[in-house]
Amino acid sequence: MKSVKAMCLFVFLLCLSSVWAAESSVKYVFLLIGDGMGPSMRQYYQHEYPDTVLERFPVTVQTGTDNVFGKCTDSAASGTAIACGIKTYNWAIGVDKDQRPVVSLAKLLRDRGYSIGVITSVSLNDATPAAHYANQKSRKDRPGILADLCKSNFDFFAGGSLYLPPKHTLEDFGKLLKKSNYELRTEFLAGKSQLADRVVYITSMSPVWPKDEGVKRHVLSDITAFAADALSENPKGFFLVVEGGAIDSGGHTNDLARTMREMVEFDKAVQSALAFQKKHPRETLIIVTSDHDTGGLNIAPELPADTTLWKKQQKDALKIEKEFAKIFPQSSDEELIAFLSRAFAMGELTAAEKTAMQKALKDQRDPEIADKKKKEYRSMYGYYNPVVIQMLRLRDARCGVSWTTFSHTPRKVLTNAGGPGQELFKNVRENSDIPRTISKVLFGKDIIPQ
Repeated sequence: MKSVKAMCLFVFLLCLSSVWAAESSVKYVFLLIGDGMGPSMRQYYQHEYPDTVLERFPVTVQTGTDNVFGKCTDSAASGTAIACGIKTYNWAIGVDKDQRPVVSLAKLLRDRGYSIGVITSVSLNDATPAAHYANQKSRKDRPGILADLCKSNFDFFAGGSLYLPPKHTLEDFGKLLKKSNYELRTEFLAGKSQLADRVVYITSMSPVWPKDEGVKRHVLSDITAFAADALSENPKGFFLVVEGGAIDSGGHTNDLARTMREMVEFDKAVQSALAFQKKHPRETLIIVTSDHDTGGLNIAPELPADTTLWKKQQKDALKIEKEFAKIFPQSSDEELIAFLSRAFAMGELTAAEKTAMQKALKDQRDPEIADKKKKEYRSMYGYYNPVVIQMLRLRDARCGVSWTTFSHTPRKVLTNAGGPGQELFKNVRENSDIPRTISKVLFGKDIIPQ
């Protein structure tokens, strides 16, 4: 009798699942990827911005990011997993471990009539966005990736920059796009642009710094909102990929200020997706995830009373480093330390902090150490300026954080889902599960080839 009841229950649930799949109302899918956004970054960001929308999703799961060999991933392997539903080797773009091309969910949806958009705050032919439209054995084959973009037949692209082949200009790329019936635009005016049949935007999406006082610019968010409204004119629906790409750069340079400011831009892009979902609640699914953790951020057991020192940094550390390089040859140690102390709003340094800065200056001047090819240098300073890195360490320590590496880590990341079908994402364990779960929400089955 129990076996009969169990069989009846199974049949009932199977029928219910089939009915739900047939009546799935989801038309609009946002896949938002914070490149390098590890769980500790999110935890610290929530401390600094309690109103963040990143922590308000009804479904949150830990997600593995290792590559096909069980090793720490790069953005290409993880990007391919998120785009194509398979694990592969580092540097692979849309190919499997045997270098055979695989199809992305975006392409499958394109062929089923959905409008497709890809947006990133960094280079449009960088690894994470490229995995959705390209099939190349190496992420370094940037000309090949650009060629794949031109023949992708996706509806909308936007990137903060572009990796161009040697001796090629943006104008040259525009001519190639025109042959593929794309229009290249280099300026985005929110609310004033009309979407052409197919368009590629290349425009800066840098975050706002205090020196930009009076500037109200959140381009990643604005373009996300614009693309969603434009692509929603397709009655079939859309699949929109949005990457906050420079969170990763902040992690690589162990720079809390850059990491947090890039996360502000990503958070606002997620807000744009939620604003669209509010207008179309029964038709919109939003997924937020990361391709991997970068930098291995650690948070002190007890944070200082004031953690806002990083907000006082007036400009990006990369610009500060360029200014530092100009004055370095002719300035004394005291002058150099004072310059960086002002640039990073540190005020008066403690005796221990001054000693640490003098050690970094000595390392930079020592020909036996100051060779970026040496493991000793890379273990201490990565590929970056040792004096600037040391000041960042001191500043971040005052904010209650430290970093464990300049590279990626194997830490699991967080994946969120909200909207119709969100409950299916409770079963996501690996990044390669994400596109297959989206497919199940849309069609009741996994349409990505195994």
